[in-house]
Amino acid sequence: MRRGTLGCMAAGCFLLPVITLILVLKFVSDHRIPTHARRPAGTALSIPPPGHARILARKVVEGPAKSEWQWTVVGDRNWTTAAIRNGALELGGAYPFNSRARLGGTHIWTVDITAFSTPEAGGGTAGLLRVDSSIHGSNGTTVTETGTVGESGGRKPILSALQTTDALVSIPAEVPLALVGGRRLSLKINP
Repeated sequence: MRRGTLGCMAAGCFLLPVITLILVLKFVSDHRIPTHARRPAGTALSIPPPGHARILARKVVEGPAKSEWQWTVVGDRNWTTAAIRNGALELGGAYPFNSRARLGGTHIWTVDITAFSTPEAGGGTAGLLRVDSSIHGSNGTTVTETGTVGESGGRKPILSALQTTDALVSIPAEVPLALVGGRRLSLKINP
């Protein structure tokens, strides 16, 4: 009789973990994230189709004294250089993903443009517009430029975004981003 009891215990020792695993898996499958709460397929930060870049637009602040917009560029390739010259923003030095010959670039860049209404020397409120522009890569590269343009003249908004929605653009591209004090600021994306 002892033998039969030991054999049954051994079988029970084997079945107990299997039954526990089945119950855990059943619990997990019954408590998944509901379908309506899941992120949509092909998220905004996913890699775009070959020959394209995604532009994701976001208003940060909009008011009479300060306006700020931010655009995220997600490419189908890496870029190694960023530049800003007199309000012209540019990405360059492109190379394909998984290149063994080139390093140091990234396919995700953030462009930020902020316009401030600065006081006049006499203490008035309708002075020049100060514009802060920056391009920041997820590889740590950051390029900035600060300058003044036009006059605010009480205009609202002081920065008018031209690219206000998310978009898919073909590379090469020149994307008009914003208008500040009559000056157009664009991003050039080189192949």
